[in-house]
Amino acid sequence: MTLFFALCFVGVAIAGFSAFVIFWPLTLVHIRDRHPLLAERFGNGAFLRPDALRWLLGRDYRKTPDRALSGLATPALGIAADPAGRAGHGCPALAAFDGTDMNDTTPDRDEWFPASLGNTLIWARLRIRPAGTAEVLDSDGNTLSYDSEDTARSQLFDAEFVSYDGLDEEDALIRGFSLHEVQPPQGASDADLHGRMVQSLGARA
Repeated sequence: MTLFFALCFVGVAIAGFSAFVIFWPLTLVHIRDRHPLLAERFGNGAFLRPDALRWLLGRDYRKTPDRALSGLATPALGIAADPAGRAGHGCPALAAFDGTDMNDTTPDRDEWFPASLGNTLIWARLRIRPAGTAEVLDSDGNTLSYDSEDTARSQLFDAEFVSYDGLDEEDALIRGFSLHEVQPPQGASDADLHGRMVQSLGARA
């Protein structure tokens, strides 16, 4: 039985390494062709550069509204992101080796996404659950459930929303507002947020 578990782990590790070797170079090529500012940041020889690997491991590609980039970068995490944990999905008995606490009390993680429409700024909140599912609170007060964070982000990007955390001042001004003048809505509950999810930009836009 121990040998079976060992072989299962080795097989998943090899698959993860293969995914990294295949998809990480493709991700870097896509960045070079479609995201010149990011390519300049990484510089030449980005394959093993610490800054580029931190960007990948931190899943910072999700802040860029490019579904193709997410589609390439996500499988590139095959070796970098917890191969033992991935093995646990295919071999449940290995889940004990991934350090996962079955009583995990990790809190939800919220991110905000604005979209500008004329003189109006519309907000959506992405809530990422510890189990990997996600919910989006829209400007009408509806909570939309998704099977994964990536699916929720894709829907937001398709609707012309952008990650607030991924914006810089230049990007914000192009969209008709300044980061110095707007901030995500705040409220003690979702009901409190309902009336604050749509903001007027006044004369700036």
